[in-house]
Amino acid sequence: MAIMVSWLCNFLVSLTFLDLCRVMTTSGAFALFASVGVVGTCAIQTSMPETMGMTLEQIELLTAINTVMYYGATIMEKAGFSESSAVWLSAGCNLAQALGVCYCVSQMDKVGRRDLALRSSKLVTIALVLLSTSFIADPPLPWLTMPLVMFYLLSFGSGLSGVPWAINSEVFPLAADANIALARALHVARTAPDILNNDEIQEALRKAIEMQEFK
Repeated sequence: MAIMVSWLCNFLVSLTFLDLCRVMTTSGAFALFASVGVVGTCAIQTSMPETMGMTLEQIELLTAINTVMYYGATIMEKAGFSESSAVWLSAGCNLAQALGVCYCVSQMDKVGRRDLALRSSKLVTIALVLLSTSFIADPPLPWLTMPLVMFYLLSFGSGLSGVPWAINSEVFPLAADANIALARALHVARTAPDILNNDEIQEALRKAIEMQEFK
């Protein structure tokens, strides 16, 4: 049940992002995600024991990580970059999360899971508030949005990206871990074709390739 709720949060965030941008503007959508970050930070700070791994999973997924990962190129376009530039910039920004994860792995046993999750949650909330603010400007400020997206991904990777996985692997029996790993692998296998078959992604990739060939 907990896994179903966790992935339902994942699905809802990914499904509703573009509609939220149309209804609330991009700034409003990021402000909404920032409010979830505030609630998540308070939950971790005040009432969440180390063993509530699935609560961490839900906070992780509701702070917009899949939105930024799946719609990174769209966010860059809304900020004012061209389609081809948006694709490559989105890919580059994702390296920031990898750096954050490396930090998380190196500090997890030194700093502690709770402190890493708290610090990451606070930084993610700040990043989302700043992203929301950056889209209020008219016209948008592309060279402000890009470092803020990188800051968000770095902040997320530094705690919320790795801590829930570590805690769940420690508090659940091995048989449950194996089932969770299988469920995640099946989810990735199912969603990958959907992402690759997305018309907007294919069109952006085609234009990016054409641009490189033209150069």
